[in-house]
Amino acid sequence: MDRSSPGKPGPAGIGGVLRDHNGLLLRLFSIPVGIKDSNEAELLAVVKALELSTLKEDMFGKEVVVESDSRN
Repeated sequence: MDRSSPGKPGPAGIGGVLRDHNGLLLRLFSIPVGIKDSNEAELLAVVKALELSTLKEDMFGKEVVVESDSRN
């Protein structure tokens, strides 16, 4: 997952790719999130990825790994 937020704050969007342990694509998302700073947008991307992972029945009780390019 990742975010885009030009300016501090500015118009922001989030997006991500959810894959299984074999790299198989499970879900994609790309959503505008309004006026945010980059840190808030990055956190929203993590939250959205985790929300989407809980919607798949075969994900219940599974370990989830979140990868981000943020240094925070």
